[in-house]
Amino acid sequence: MEIGNITVDKLVKKRGFIETSGYSSGLKVQIPMLVASGNSNSPLLVVIANQHGREINGIEVIRRIFEELNPKKMKGTVVFIPIANPLAVRLHQQDFPSEVGRWVKNVPTINMARVWPGKANGNIIERMVYVIFNQVIKKSDCVIDLHGWSDMTIPLVMSDKRCKKLAKVFGHRIFHLRDSKRREKSHFATICSNNEIPSLTVELPPQNRLSEESIGIGLRGIKNIMCHMGMIKGEIELPEEQFYTTAETKGHILRAEHEGLFVPLKEKGELVKRGDRLGIICSLETLDVIQKINSPIDGILFNKMIMRFEACPESNIVSEGENLCMVKKIYRA
Repeated sequence: MEIGNITVDKLVKKRGFIETSGYSSGLKVQIPMLVASGNSNSPLLVVIANQHGREINGIEVIRRIFEELNPKKMKGTVVFIPIANPLAVRLHQQDFPSEVGRWVKNVPTINMARVWPGKANGNIIERMVYVIFNQVIKKSDCVIDLHGWSDMTIPLVMSDKRCKKLAKVFGHRIFHLRDSKRREKSHFATICSNNEIPSLTVELPPQNRLSEESIGIGLRGIKNIMCHMGMIKGEIELPEEQFYTTAETKGHILRAEHEGLFVPLKEKGELVKRGDRLGIICSLETLDVIQKINSPIDGILFNKMIMRFEACPESNIVSEGENLCMVKKIYRA
């Protein structure tokens, strides 16, 4: 099997790259790739990370697990794409050429995770996506897509409803089930679903910095999936309790009624009861408590603190109307 500049032989680990065809706006990109192959090419697991440039924990997850894998104790092949967007990561921003269009209208922004399966003669991001999809993704038996949103939100595993077993086996405490075919047609998860490729999207916060907690979640999850697929031997590690949320259950967003200092009283990921005090807002003039924030339902505190645009500084100083936190209903897995 040939992938990029690598010939995938049995019982090997190799480093190489796949490359865009031709140039777009003067650019041609080499995308790093790592391959570990056991005594057969099948099954083929693909782990992709860093579609967005500030979501870097997945890079370290891939580095560690690649170093750890022993081809002589493997069945099948794992293809790792550790830095899917080498342009954005070097700019310390989510997208290339700019991320500003995420919150400012009419500013061009190319979100890599929203242009699948790409175009052979498109812009540079579409060309990168095209070669990754055609040389790697569409040949796979399973895909794990590693991301990383703000650390104000819990780590989360997301999958199509049809992949509930896979999401559970990944082994994180919380997972979310959605209907991938109802998302944008060019969304990475939708393309996998439309091509009957089981996939997981894993959010490993925070952005820009490495977190041992998130790296551990990623390492355990990939090993669990490999055990589940029969690629390596070992015990699947699951937490004592697992919960899940669904797309049909909308989050309850709690907002600031006044400007002030927002003081969270619960940690993200905590299970809360209806009426539990989640936080307070204090006056910036008197420091009196001017708003008490209580949970409207039994559920999980999905995030806390102000969820501003990704590039904006996070702060506990809030303005009237800003989102403070979100509580979601959960189900036992």
